[in-house]
Amino acid sequence: MRRITLPLAATIVLALAACSSDGRSLAPPNNNNESIIKATEVTDPDEGFDDGVEFDDTLPSEDAIEGEGGMTMTVPFTSDGPIPAKFTCAADNVSPAITWDNLPEGTVEVAVQVIDLESENFTHWVIAGLRPEAGGIGEGEVPEGAIQAKNSKGTIGYFGPCPPVGSTHTYLFEVDALDRAIELTNGVDADTLLEAIGEATVQSASDSGKVAG
Repeated sequence: MRRITLPLAATIVLALAACSSDGRSLAPPNNNNESIIKATEVTDPDEGFDDGVEFDDTLPSEDAIEGEGGMTMTVPFTSDGPIPAKFTCAADNVSPAITWDNLPEGTVEVAVQVIDLESENFTHWVIAGLRPEAGGIGEGEVPEGAIQAKNSKGTIGYFGPCPPVGSTHTYLFEVDALDRAIELTNGVDADTLLEAIGEATVQSASDSGKVAG
């Protein structure tokens, strides 16, 4: 029995030794609790991926950004409400104060027009050559260097609303931001000045009021 047991024991010891040394070594234990999963750096989430859907990742154009908000104007009466008598032909016949704000970039000068919407576009006032930085025009004011056209009454400058007796007319007050200076002389006819203003206008703001005859 001893002759059989000793060789068998030696064989078992040799087998165990072979299993514990096969040329590979175990990694040292992870004592700092770091993940064994390596982080992946993403350089382009769309690289190598095509789901058939196209996206427009371009920024809004500069023009689109500058156009937000728009220009505004202010007149001394309630929007679409009654125009005070002093601004009409029945009283002082004086032009109202008008202010403007948020003019578009590149505005060279400002123009103002007042039109009777119920009388075949009867022109009551057209004035150009106003300085943008002035922020407005005062009551009865004609700034130095301004150009005024003949109104539909035939006089140069402002002619207040004057509807026929028994009727109510609506009057449009408009401020135009121009990208160039108007090269016309004072006293030009209204249609000519309005055409020049229309060609140079980049943005407008308007309001209206009513006068009863």
